[in-house]
Amino acid sequence: MFTKLLITIAVIAAMFWLGKRKAKPVKEADPLPASPASVVLQKLAPVFAIVALMLATTWFGYNWWHNQQVMEVTVTSSLGEISIYHVKRADVNGRRLVTVDGFQIELSQLDRVEVVSLSN
Repeated sequence: MFTKLLITIAVIAAMFWLGKRKAKPVKEADPLPASPASVVLQKLAPVFAIVALMLATTWFGYNWWHNQQVMEVTVTSSLGEISIYHVKRADVNGRRLVTVDGFQIELSQLDRVEVVSLSN
């Protein structure tokens, strides 16, 4: 998703850059005056591109930060055994989780799971 956004911004920037490049006319008798709307749009296009880039960077950074939060997962097996694991939020996928230490754990349907976020 982030890659699509960057490609879109790159295409907009390229079109803006190509729009600014003007071919030298061979002979122009009467140049048409630029409308005020096109002048304003040309001045605001870089601002919109920068704002879009800032928003995309903020969104990407927040998602990365959110997925790096460490949670405490308490698993109680059907036999009553309690195991406590520290897991990053991004490493919890359904019944599978990967601990901070790199251990891969697969939970059964009978396991009881409690999840507590350790970081704010």
